[in-house]
Amino acid sequence: MRILALIAVLVGLAIQLNVEVEGLVIEKSGRPMNSWQSASIRTVELPNFMKVDPKYRVDCNPDIDEYRSFCVLNLSTDNKLTTSNESCTSRGCTWDTNVESGIPTCYIPTEKGGYSVTDGPTQLSSAMTQYTLTRLSTKPAHFRSSFINPSRAARAATQFSMFGHDIENLKVQVSVSGPQMIRMTIRNADSQRYEVPVPIRWNPSAPTTSGPAKIEFEMTKTTNQQVGLRVKRTNSGSILFDTTLFANGFIYDDQFLQIITTIPSRNVYGFGENTHPSFRHELNKSNRYGIFARDQPPSGVNENLYGTHPFYMVIEPNGEAFGVFIFNSNAQDYKFDEFDDEKAMFTYRTIGGILDVFVFSGPTPELVIRQYQSIIGNPYLPPYWAFGFQLCRYGYDKLDNMKAAMFRTLNASIPIDVHEPANFDTNKLQPWNWNTTVFRPESWNLFCNDSGEHLDNPQYKTAICGDYISDKTLCMIAEQTDGRGKTYTHYDVHNLYGWSETMATLPAARSIENKRSIVISRSTFPTSGSFTGHWLGDNTADWQHLKYNIIGMLEFNLFGIPYIGADICGFFQNTTEQMCQRWMQLGSFNPFFRNHNGNNQDGIKFIEQDPGIFLPDVVASNRRAVEQRYTLIPYLYSLFFRAHISGGTVVRSMAHVFPTIPDCWPLDEQFLWGSSLLIAPVIKENHTTKSVYLPWTERWFNYYTGEEMKALNQTTVAAPYDFIPLFLRGGSIIPHQQSAMNTVESRKKPLYLIVALDKDQQASGELFWDDGESIDTYNRGMYNHFNFVFKSKVLTIDPWAYKYPEMGDTIKLEDIKVFGMNQIPTRILWNGQELQPTGQWTFNSATNILQMTGLALNVAKIHRFTFL
Repeated sequence: MRILALIAVLVGLAIQLNVEVEGLVIEKSGRPMNSWQSASIRTVELPNFMKVDPKYRVDCNPDIDEYRSFCVLNLSTDNKLTTSNESCTSRGCTWDTNVESGIPTCYIPTEKGGYSVTDGPTQLSSAMTQYTLTRLSTKPAHFRSSFINPSRAARAATQFSMFGHDIENLKVQVSVSGPQMIRMTIRNADSQRYEVPVPIRWNPSAPTTSGPAKIEFEMTKTTNQQVGLRVKRTNSGSILFDTTLFANGFIYDDQFLQIITTIPSRNVYGFGENTHPSFRHELNKSNRYGIFARDQPPSGVNENLYGTHPFYMVIEPNGEAFGVFIFNSNAQDYKFDEFDDEKAMFTYRTIGGILDVFVFSGPTPELVIRQYQSIIGNPYLPPYWAFGFQLCRYGYDKLDNMKAAMFRTLNASIPIDVHEPANFDTNKLQPWNWNTTVFRPESWNLFCNDSGEHLDNPQYKTAICGDYISDKTLCMIAEQTDGRGKTYTHYDVHNLYGWSETMATLPAARSIENKRSIVISRSTFPTSGSFTGHWLGDNTADWQHLKYNIIGMLEFNLFGIPYIGADICGFFQNTTEQMCQRWMQLGSFNPFFRNHNGNNQDGIKFIEQDPGIFLPDVVASNRRAVEQRYTLIPYLYSLFFRAHISGGTVVRSMAHVFPTIPDCWPLDEQFLWGSSLLIAPVIKENHTTKSVYLPWTERWFNYYTGEEMKALNQTTVAAPYDFIPLFLRGGSIIPHQQSAMNTVESRKKPLYLIVALDKDQQASGELFWDDGESIDTYNRGMYNHFNFVFKSKVLTIDPWAYKYPEMGDTIKLEDIKVFGMNQIPTRILWNGQELQPTGQWTFNSATNILQMTGLALNVAKIHRFTFL
């Protein structure tokens, strides 16, 4: 009997099983093919190197997993199985043991598998076409449950099926949205399958003469008539997505869907949520990673973590970027590998739903993310106080302990805005809330039928942790409704639970006081970033986890969730003084800045790690880190404003900002806020220097001193224990505000600017300001927006929009520093009035730094400084 589990959090949401596609007009006509689609179906010959090299074979026994690519934390019971000649050939595959370790011994012959085009292309509109595909191979005899045409069944050479439930006929719908985005949706042609009920925005529209297509779709076929799906750039011909060379690996079984695509570069980033050892994927001897939301502490192997984000970005050798998004919510896994000639390949598998693939052409990394967010929604703007320091622990067993941590922080003069007391399991003998003080004659818990039920015991479980797919969650046959008449199985919507909680929680939190509020969710899904932030889970007090912190921040900015952070100093295990000191420095540049720890599995608390508990020199270091964070919140808040209204990222990798510089592609131990502030934290024990890369194409300045960095590219800088290296990029103007003990007080303090000039003696920046807590202040016109421009020896401060006059009642712009002036000014005019040297401005000719102080500028007015 199936278990009915109603999810009330979805009540009231306008959710449809099929994502609504606006602008669809079905018109079957003989008109010429669109400019975004190739008219012919090209035949592609398999390269010779693929014919002779066994590493390109497609695995026919992925469920056996003979090389243990499943979660290495808890190897699946499937690993007790072994592949054999009999089991292999019964699927119609080829058996070969004369291969190296890691090469499948059972593989799909290149002439088997795949689909052929039987109808199409049919033009449905100027922005949409459709093909019908039919499976080429027949099922082996032991899979057949009904009559099959003898002439077809007799073709033993074509017999192949991995699991026996292949979908015979497919519909491929290809659509475009403007010149830069293509969508390929592959459905069962004969019956409806589950589709993700999360609303996204896809508006098919054909490219125009003034905005011609940047990418085009091409249907290809092999010499064996197997179709391939290809997307390429129209200008360079670079092939961004192509399943042709692995057309035999295109599987569309009821519970096993697989595509394999080649990638024109080895600079691949994203896909998760998993703990990756590097931001750029490792392709040599790479791991297979599972995606299935799970309460799983990140340990640094290939375990599946809390969220579902099937999106990756690629930087091509010429610096152009593109992205790929697969819209699927079922359990899935993926693997990136090396391919020929500095290229990569990507194997994707899921066990439900449909294949729905989006390609975004960029061509810059930031444009790729903005295009992706045009589908899933722009990031939300948290309240101002959410950018302050937050302290938390799981296991404040007494109120006195919580108060003690708070007073240690306050007595050390460390700013703080939030102090949180953070005070669950299927298929185990006892659930998480088992009461050991009450006698029970037997253990109890929820057990799932994993023997005969195909949802709870799929033939391919994907590379996820646990002996059962239902490990740490409900049985897969549980039914859940959306409150509007749609019923889903947990098998299909498990990965949407955290998303659905967010959709209910944020409106409820906002309704209490009609303020912006925040929701932080461990489990997220595409579109979550429009409503929530994320923390990187129950990490460990281990030096390697500082790097995981950086990688996680960078990945979630690609995923559209820039309000992101780790548990500073580590959740599990006892931290060390030096580790926590360094992590507080790094943590002060996490958008979500929270020090958090907990207990071990027996309930024994790990040591306290609040920033005020350590020795005086470390406490002083922690205080400086937090104070520095508070001075930079106006800049961080403005970055979030820009991402909120325009889309894009906040925390960026070096590759993201400098995609044409190959040295930047692998860097993941330094990062930037926006494109201006470079952060180079020390993340290794006992290190007092930092190796940092400063691209030679820019001017760079020491953030603290304003001195121009003369040693560019790879260089080493001093980094004593109480110091985090920071650098300003030339061309930037960054707003600051004096620190205070919380954001309520710091928002009353004077502002100041730091201007870093580029090689052309120019710079620009912006500041967004509102009351910091009201809902939707931008659309309601309750904000101030300032533009800062330094050009032609004139600095202009312009309140481009001034709709929140309360700001001017308390806040003045007090000081301005200018780094990198190449001429000593003799006079400075402010709105035509001359400023007095020494009293109002000074210039250090040794460092080329100008400083203007005591200005007390009215922020409601335009100010122009002319340097003569």
